[in-house]
Amino acid sequence: SISVMLSFDKNDKIDECYIVDGSLFSRSQRITDVENTLIGKHLDELTIRAAEKPLAEKIEKEIGGRWSAEYKKPVFINLFKDALEEIHLEKSR
Repeated sequence: SISVMLSFDKNDKIDECYIVDGSLFSRSQRITDVENTLIGKHLDELTIRAAEKPLAEKIEKEIGGRWSAEYKKPVFINLFKDALEEIHLEKSR
């Protein structure tokens, strides 16, 4: 699972970002590398795709040697993208 909280400034750029995994790593934690990638940007398809790389790197670093990593990595990245796309859709309504 994943939790995402974003807030936006007056120019519609992300000014606060909190991303926490539910059970991907050995304990739940904020994923600050990805948060930092998003801060200061507009939430759009390019920004979401750009944030995938640091997320994939974090997953590889933390659980790359586990047997379950091959399954967990794409699933978690898709959860991440889905969460951001849902926020983007809600925001544009």
